[in-house]
Amino acid sequence: MGRVKVIVFGASGQLGGDLVRVLDKVKGKMGLEIEILALTRNQLDIRDKHKVKDIIFSFKPDFVFNATGWNDVDGAEKPENVKDVFELNSFCPLSIALLCDEVGANFVNVSTDYVFDGKKMSPYEENDEPNPLSVYALSKLFGEILVRKYSKKFIIVRSGGLYGINGSPVSGRAYRNFPEKVIENLLSGKKMKVVFDRFSAPTWTFDLARKISEMAFEGFCGLIHIMQLGEISWFDFACEVAKILKLDINLVEPVPEAEFKTPAQRPKYSVLKNSILEELGKNDMLEVKEALRQYLKQRGLLT
Repeated sequence: MGRVKVIVFGASGQLGGDLVRVLDKVKGKMGLEIEILALTRNQLDIRDKHKVKDIIFSFKPDFVFNATGWNDVDGAEKPENVKDVFELNSFCPLSIALLCDEVGANFVNVSTDYVFDGKKMSPYEENDEPNPLSVYALSKLFGEILVRKYSKKFIIVRSGGLYGINGSPVSGRAYRNFPEKVIENLLSGKKMKVVFDRFSAPTWTFDLARKISEMAFEGFCGLIHIMQLGEISWFDFACEVAKILKLDINLVEPVPEAEFKTPAQRPKYSVLKNSILEELGKNDMLEVKEALRQYLKQRGLLT
């Protein structure tokens, strides 16, 4: 492949930041020379179509990774936000995909496990029928449909429960991912209510970024599920954080989902099966608890 030019939109986010880190590590391996243009949300609002076009046309990338969008699931339910939600999660990905087609670039866009309603109660495969329960999930699904219909070279990655170093205090950002919220609460001696009847396979963005970049460079095209292996309730996941770091597990209080009223409805079960990765013999994602341990090592909280 030789020299490869890559754009990462959303480079200050959890996944975007880890994509940049992974791509930096890949340099020198596989005989690749990679030139990365990493743009944060502050540097580029993907709704600025003219600026996006100028960047893609002048840089002429081989790959464009879109790791930005509207991610505030509850905020998406507010009527005044709906237009922005669909602009960022549906129409902007389509615009970027069409620009990628013009310059011959591969477009990689990130979707969500929330496109499913969670009623199946067993891992969802790529060909299962989506049924989004929230505005956020609907906007992500609509983005998938548009890109799949109108783009030539694309990867749509479904994943969920993301956590990474850019959602921790070391990033300098205010955003805190779920493990960090658990750590902050337990360190300060606060009780934390966590749902015991909602299940996922929370995914470490560094492991996700590794697999996304691998699939992109190997020329995969299409829709794919990439999630940690196994499944766990959010309560058990919080308890696992406490156990590994030897924090007070009694501060984690199990509550049923019915007690946890949020503006957006979430699927009770949003575990994805990496069916295509399995078929290709490439399903080497870490198991849920092992991924958490590796993240806590990356954070310097574990030796």
